[in-house]
Amino acid sequence: MIAAPLPHLRSTLLLGILALLLGCEAIDDRVPPQFDVRSSDALLVPFSKGNEWHGESKMGNNLTRAIELVLMAECEGLHSIRDREVVREIRLDLSERVDWLAYGRKVGAQFVIVGEIDEMELSSARRLGMWTGSLSARYQIWDTVTGKRGYSSGVRVQYPDSPVSGDIVIGFEENRDEVEHKLVTLAAQEIGRALCGFTPERGR
Repeated sequence: MIAAPLPHLRSTLLLGILALLLGCEAIDDRVPPQFDVRSSDALLVPFSKGNEWHGESKMGNNLTRAIELVLMAECEGLHSIRDREVVREIRLDLSERVDWLAYGRKVGAQFVIVGEIDEMELSSARRLGMWTGSLSARYQIWDTVTGKRGYSSGVRVQYPDSPVSGDIVIGFEENRDEVEHKLVTLAAQEIGRALCGFTPERGR
């Protein structure tokens, strides 16, 4: 005759099952990417801005570096390809329709991520000497395997999210450069969420 499990053993088993269930729930909670670039090789082309071509815009370069940091941290298995020679060639390529697929294949990338900053607005409350701003950008992803553009989207962010509450001004920055940095960071994070997926914050 087999003895029934002791009470403390039953509790341990129940806790173990509960932990497994919670673990599975946490995994299932992750929102999948809108376009999956994980476990791939990607060429991230510096963003252009207005009349400043790819590689010429300081803000475009800053946004591209921020996106790369986010993707490397959040997209499991992603390898970001850096090739200065290709970037130089792109800077000199003034074709009406750039062959992004050719550049991607040249460096062995599956995906080519390329974009442009459409608008960057900064404003200052003169009496307070403080800054707010917004940034909008568009980007495309070209797939060298299918030979087609696989995904295109845009992002628009502002900082702070809600700068004014009644007569109280909140979240303003005194430094213009700091506002630019935060806008670039927010835009990079939004693009990362679209390409890597994300886990929703609890309690929201």
